[in-house]
Amino acid sequence: MARKDLVYLGKEELQAVEQFYNLIIDRFRDNIVEIRLFGSKVRGTSDTESDIDILILVKQLNQDIKEEIIDMTVDVNLQNDVLISPIIIEKQKYFSPLYQETLFFKATQEEGVAL
Repeated sequence: MARKDLVYLGKEELQAVEQFYNLIIDRFRDNIVEIRLFGSKVRGTSDTESDIDILILVKQLNQDIKEEIIDMTVDVNLQNDVLISPIIIEKQKYFSPLYQETLFFKATQEEGVAL
């Protein structure tokens, strides 16, 4: 991970993000396109109520994958007393011309940090 880009994460948050990243990669390595941190934790505008926004781009997405990732998220959040909020999107949808016009796409591309 590019730690210099993650200066606004606390030590515990960084450990939780690393743990989450490793779990996702270990389980879904062949299906992962990219994992990006974005939002207030990257911009430096977070407060005590802020979550850790993570975009997970996958080649294929189904309900089983979503549920597994959510289960992993809950485990990491409880173990580390953090609030990771994953957004899981299929690559084809994310890079579609219509989706590329959304503020979400622009924000994740402009401010997001690839992990």
